[in-house]
This record gives sequence, structure tokens and C-alpha cells, in this order.
Amino acid sequence: MPKWKYQNPKKKSNYDIYLKLQLNKATKLLISDWNFEKNPYTEALFSCSVKEVDGEKTDKIFTVWDFECKEALKKKLKSLNAHKDTAEITITKYEKDMEEFFELEK
Repeated sequence: MPKWKYQNPKKKSNYDIYLKLQLNKATKLLISDWNFEKNPYTEALFSCSVKEVDGEKTDKIFTVWDFECKEALKKKLKSLNAHKDTAEITITKYEKDMEEFFELEK
């Protein structure tokens, strides 16, 4: 019920579209449609569509805010086309002092 007479009802956000990785566990992802952002203050540094997680089909979005992981992903994916190709990466999520870090396996 709205608080005021002309107030629109609040929209419920759905955060199930984002992929959440488990801590300290290597996860194999099949990704496509990746995008590297230039402005770290407004958007994630790297975002992509995830087709498979450890061999299971899924349709989620994976985002990275870690600069070192972005640079490693850029090196790994530079020879592929972002919209036509798919890439398989193995990534591990770590947490230290309330910050998330990602490590990309080569």
C-alpha cells in the first residue's frame, strides 16, 4: 500500500540474474557477450553473460569490480570476438578485509 495517495508502488528488484560465486572454490564458466568498461565509478569493470557453470546450463550475468582480474581477463580474451565467440574460464573468488578478489587460472 502506498504511503501517499499519488505514490507509485515500489518495484521489487530481482538479483537472481547475477551469478554469485562461492568463496575459495574454483568455478569453470562458459561466457559470451563480454564487455570491458572504462569508467569504474559508475559500472562494473567487466560484465558478461554466463552460459554454463561447472557444466550445468544457466542464464546469468557475471560482473567483476577487481582491476587485476579485469586486466587478466582482457589478456585472455583479446583474440576472441565478444559477441560471436564463447570462452571458457576458471575463476576463484577470495575475500580479504571485506573486499572481494578474483583470481583467474591460466
